[in-house]
Amino acid sequence: MSEVICDYVKFLTGILIATSTSKTQVPLSFGKYTLFSAYAGSANQKMVGLGCGILFGNEDKNNWQTFWTFLRKSHPIINQRTKTIVTDQDKGSSSSIKEILTEVGLFHCSFHRRQNILRKFGGGKGNTPLTAMWMYNRLLQCNNVSSIQY
Repeated sequence: MSEVICDYVKFLTGILIATSTSKTQVPLSFGKYTLFSAYAGSANQKMVGLGCGILFGNEDKNNWQTFWTFLRKSHPIINQRTKTIVTDQDKGSSSSIKEILTEVGLFHCSFHRRQNILRKFGGGKGNTPLTAMWMYNRLLQCNNVSSIQY
């Protein structure tokens, strides 16, 4: 029986670590940083991390462009019409997805949709017929195109 061993496997390109004592020893202020992350569903219905990064600065379009460009390079298969990215309604993220991942679908997560409806239209739990929250709750119960069209 022959065994094939890969002599080079590229999995991790680096790790940056700053110990807790370094802040005391070198009292510098590095400012704000933001954690960016993306996950996908695997074939056996498990969540799998596609990538993450800590970027200095705010959650802005430039940092989102850096993150989505990194993910596209790392996972070229992500940019397909059969893929959908579910995200919050951050304008920087949405616009950079449209520019960098030109083939994917973009969908805003149900939690953030619900928060926006409550903030803009009220509606409590959505028990009052024909209110925005009532309609939203009805749409969430749909599980196929014909039920949505109905």
